[in-house]
Amino acid sequence: MEILIEKLDNEGNGLSHINDKIIFISKCLEGELVDIDIIKETKKYYIGKLNKIIIPSKKRIDSPCKYFDKCNGCNLLNLSYEDTLIYKENKIKEIFKKYLNYNLNVSIIKSDNHYNYRNKVLLHIKNKSIGFVNDSNIINIDECKIINATLNDTIKFIKSLNIINGKVLLRVNYLNEILISIETEKDITLNEINSKIKGIILNNKIIYGQDYFIDNVNDLKFKISYNSFFQINKEINTKLFNIINEHINKNDNLLDLYCGVGTLGINASLKAKKVIGIDNFENNIKDANENKKLNNIKNIEFIYGDASVFPKYIDKNIDVIIVDPPRNGLNKFTLKNIIEYKPNKLIYVSCDPFTLVRDLKKLLIDYKIEKYYLLDMFPFTHHVESLMFLERK
Repeated sequence: MEILIEKLDNEGNGLSHINDKIIFISKCLEGELVDIDIIKETKKYYIGKLNKIIIPSKKRIDSPCKYFDKCNGCNLLNLSYEDTLIYKENKIKEIFKKYLNYNLNVSIIKSDNHYNYRNKVLLHIKNKSIGFVNDSNIINIDECKIINATLNDTIKFIKSLNIINGKVLLRVNYLNEILISIETEKDITLNEINSKIKGIILNNKIIYGQDYFIDNVNDLKFKISYNSFFQINKEINTKLFNIINEHINKNDNLLDLYCGVGTLGINASLKAKKVIGIDNFENNIKDANENKKLNNIKNIEFIYGDASVFPKYIDKNIDVIIVDPPRNGLNKFTLKNIIEYKPNKLIYVSCDPFTLVRDLKKLLIDYKIEKYYLLDMFPFTHHVESLMFLERK
């Protein structure tokens, strides 16, 4: 069946229509005439499989990844880097226009490193095949274009462990030191261990070294446990730090909700008068307090508690609130308390533009958008990191 691809959807798939029903086909670009088969039908849409590109887009390039046709991870590797940014900017503008009727002015923060930028990767293992999952199949890989080069080298070591089935999480820091976390039901074979490997954790138990390392962003040190949240692109994370501090005043009392291991709060403490961080994951607060000591920060306090009811933990006026929630955004209690507390400024870091605009529907009653940054945290994927500054009307 021949169809014309009308546009790329929000997940980077080609979108078209058949019999007034939407069809999605991966690995296609806007304006391409393609031959496809329909492989799935629901009440609202079809999913197609690309057989052949009859007339390619002028923007199409040959992907540098040998697994591109099989793996759906970096689904924009058939575009130039600049064209991926155009796609992401248009995507964000369309979402804001459709769901908020708002004409957004987008400032793009590029990633200078287009490849080998990820400091973390999750590998799946099935019948000793190691790689990424696609339609419940394992794409067996030797390397990945977007993960750190030392992580790619570590894949060879993982293969030597003779893991039959399971998952392996790899992390790397600024010194190219490695943490390895393994989940599997069978024993593993530990061979000669590279000096760069700081720790190996098997089913949440240390079997070699330690379960953390120290990373460095913007000359700040952070203890990162094997299961802690930490932004995956150090370069963009550095730019994120700098932009946030440009919008903070030296007399600001600042509250960091969902503070994690304290990265945003500790960075903000260099500029703000006082910072309080709250997180409901006890290990995060433990690491945050150690990070406070590592950096000799005196004007920050970390609290183990429920961020959604933050007013009960604080006894001073807060001028600025930073939120960096999980992908599902702010829950209704957090949102309600922020609106009722009425901080002068709100800094919202978001990895999902749909939950961001959902929350903005309520926030924009009392706040106005001062600035929006599109941070290209995840080059050559459809994912977008948003940094938004809001001021109270």
